[in-house]
Order: sequence, then C-alpha cells, then structure tokens
Amino acid sequence: MNAHHLAMTHHATARVQQRAIPPAVVDWLVRFGRPEQSHGATVFAFDRRAWRNLEAYLGSLGLGGADKIRNAYVVLGEGDRVITAGYRAQRRKSA
Repeated sequence: MNAHHLAMTHHATARVQQRAIPPAVVDWLVRFGRPEQSHGATVFAFDRRAWRNLEAYLGSLGLGGADKIRNAYVVLGEGDRVITAGYRAQRRKSA
C-alpha cells in the first residue's frame, strides 16, 4: 500500500497539513507500522520492530526528526481511506 494511492478524507488532509506530517511518513506508517484495530478503524503506529524495519529500509538515508516521526500515527477507515493522522503525546509501550 502506498500513501500516494491512499484516499484521504478532507479531515485527514487538513490534519496532515496542520501537523506537518510529510506524505512519506504516512506511507511508512502504513507500510511498516504496527496495525491495531480500534473502534472499527485501523491505527498504524511504530513499535520497536516496525521502527527497526523502517531504519533497515531507509539505510544510510537516516531519519531526520526521528523523535517526532517515531510518535506519529495514522488511522485508516473503510476502503483504506485515511481518516486522520497525528503525533502521540507519549510513545506507547511496544513489543
């Protein structure tokens, strides 16, 4: 799944812009993030394994602003439409 092909609601578009979440981060969350079901939607966030996989994928490119990126999440609803995205105040405990 590629973020450039994900449909976004008007709300999601506004939140991604307001929260300065780069499209690449939305893509990485969907591709590498750990999915978790919540209230009929799927929340993608980075846990330790997902973060390591992303680091391996990016290789020497590295992750600028990694602390903020690591706390990002994206919520997908029906039809893989992005409902919203943001940054968690605290990172969740990860496996």
